[in-house]
Amino acid sequence: MNEGNKKPIEIRDAILQCLIDDSTVIGGDSDENKRKSAEDHLAESFFIVGGDYYNPDYESMLKVLKVLATKEMKTGKDRSIISKNYMQLANEIKSAQTHDTDG
Repeated sequence: MNEGNKKPIEIRDAILQCLIDDSTVIGGDSDENKRKSAEDHLAESFFIVGGDYYNPDYESMLKVLKVLATKEMKTGKDRSIISKNYMQLANEIKSAQTHDTDG
């Protein structure tokens, strides 16, 4: 699937997977608990920016990325990893947003 064809839910799920795979903020002693912790953390971030976890839009996801990056930096995580993940996800959002507005 072309990045520009991704729906907001698909991008939100990519953000969720990034948290599950790479976050130092979330925890859990099993895959199920880690996923639940990541979902809760992401939903809280949407709440903080005034967005809707269940019906995300591109603008709120960009704001959520900033919230998540800030939280990760506060843990002392390598900033180059945070930056790489942030830019990759932000580019996916911007590409999908442009595709949506083009037609």
